[in-house]
Amino acid sequence: MRKTVTTEDIASHVGVTKMTVSRALHGTGAVSATTRQRILAAARELGYRPNAAARIMSRGKFGNIAVVLSAHEGRSYLPERALRGICQALSDRELQLTIAQLPDEKLTDAGFVPRLLREYCCDGMLIDYTDHIPDRMIGLIEKLRQPAIWLNRKQDHDCVYPDDYALGQQATRRLLAAGHRRIAYLDWGAGWKQLNEAHYSQRDRQAGYAEAMTAAGLTPQLIRRDDSDVVSHAGELCETVTALLAGDDRPTAFVAYAPHFARRAAAAALLRHLRVPEDLSLVAISGGGQLSLDDGRPLSTAAVPERNYGAAGVEAVLEKLEAPGVRLAPRAVGPAAFMEGQTIACPPDGNDRSVRED
Repeated sequence: MRKTVTTEDIASHVGVTKMTVSRALHGTGAVSATTRQRILAAARELGYRPNAAARIMSRGKFGNIAVVLSAHEGRSYLPERALRGICQALSDRELQLTIAQLPDEKLTDAGFVPRLLREYCCDGMLIDYTDHIPDRMIGLIEKLRQPAIWLNRKQDHDCVYPDDYALGQQATRRLLAAGHRRIAYLDWGAGWKQLNEAHYSQRDRQAGYAEAMTAAGLTPQLIRRDDSDVVSHAGELCETVTALLAGDDRPTAFVAYAPHFARRAAAAALLRHLRVPEDLSLVAISGGGQLSLDDGRPLSTAAVPERNYGAAGVEAVLEKLEAPGVRLAPRAVGPAAFMEGQTIACPPDGNDRSVRED
């Protein structure tokens, strides 16, 4: 079993006192910038992981964690399962939850941010703010060393998010295992011009799909809209897929970024007199569990581990409470659960069955 790293170990490694280590980790007291950086680097190198939950109340804390949401519609996304994971993890530690829904004006106010936790009687915060995040908000939280963990956002530190890259891989590998070789990836939620600015899940799911295809010796086929509109055009999606399914070398399967794109693909197949799954197999990636096609058949689904990443967020913020000055490594949470439905079959073309086994 790996030895638990203590502040005494860090002090010995750096050559300073335990009090200096404590001050550096907690961002308090007189410690030079150079010494603080050496201590934080040693903490990361040694794998220092404090157990915050057992000591929160003994230090006169509130015993309360805030989930911070944007007051702007569409800028926060906290699924019910993720919230359940947060609540259960807090309950297991006899801690409480507060929901704080705030406008950008407050979250970018240098006078309010330092008071946020005190005014809401909270010790730390889980920030569920996934789109159009103000740079000033990020800067203030960093500068003021707020004990915060970002949920469902991918960055180089202090974040917990579902492993969407693995989701893309898993969905694709399931179709490869069924014998498909002509597998296309369908995401009509953001155009090519928007992809760099889109939510990380749109890039990572596509990248996971592409990796699985390349590893199998196959060429990825990406179906996205080319425009830079922020609105998804369902009619154009259906027209594009319908035209694609008319060719002799049409895809025999789709991996869809989300269930509603899979439903559109099923509707387009119907227009071409193709059957699902006999002529066209479908796998969707979903954050809401297993959903169905319009005819009621359950959709084969790679499910986002929402409850798990909610619980992992609590663990991370408790660690952050112990050492606000330590930047925690990003945590991609998995594995996903694959839900077998009724939308996968062997490909209709026998040539598709010769997939290389790894």
